[in-house]
Amino acid sequence: MPPTDPDANVFDRNESGMAYYDGNRYYHIWCNVNEGIVDDSSKLLAPESWDYLGSGILEESSTDLTLVSRHRTLVNKIPVEVERYLFYGVGDDYLTLATKITNVGASATSFTYFYGDEPWVGNYGTSAGDVGWLKDRLLETETLIDTKKQSYAGIFDYGNPLAGEKQVYTRQANFIEWQQTNGPSVALISNDFEKVGKPEEKIALSSHLNRVIALEWGKLTLQPGSSFTFKIAVGMATYDPRLKLPVKPYTGLN
Repeated sequence: MPPTDPDANVFDRNESGMAYYDGNRYYHIWCNVNEGIVDDSSKLLAPESWDYLGSGILEESSTDLTLVSRHRTLVNKIPVEVERYLFYGVGDDYLTLATKITNVGASATSFTYFYGDEPWVGNYGTSAGDVGWLKDRLLETETLIDTKKQSYAGIFDYGNPLAGEKQVYTRQANFIEWQQTNGPSVALISNDFEKVGKPEEKIALSSHLNRVIALEWGKLTLQPGSSFTFKIAVGMATYDPRLKLPVKPYTGLN
């Protein structure tokens, strides 16, 4: 949080990333995302390595905010431009992100796009208690998610009995929703980012620091002048004790 905010506390890292304040304390919901373009050599081109071309406010009102930023990078030595949009409605528990990638070079280029986080839901700095969740069930083991049948997933600070944890955690939850059109080819909840795209293994979510959720689009090929756009909604879900599951807000994404 900005230091001028009266709620800011330099010692409270739960305020970082995306956080929820319940009137008493902050709960960590999302951390800094691990994101970027992966080229044919498997090198991750993270946003901070892209050339920055500018940004601006496209819409600003009492109810809505839309931001845009523009970037350029080389993917397999071919120049591509990236436009990133953020849409937020006042009072929403989520924001919508759109990313458009355009080949501005003279030859085709191919890549995958990766988006993931070890969100430390509930308390900053620890994955203890975190399990995955889908619309109809909890995920206590590493799981590949069928992105054609599912359109969202999340992390829930609930306690994993397979990791020897009792249900004494904060019951805060997050979610990420993807469009079924141009959706990710892979979605995964695991103990390790390196397992993205690998076959499902029935291993308990037990890492103290790295219970992760990750999406991957690809492999994508862009011809000169062509573009690829994907949209996701990222935010906070609310625990429903009747269902014993989190429930995400309606986003309109699908």
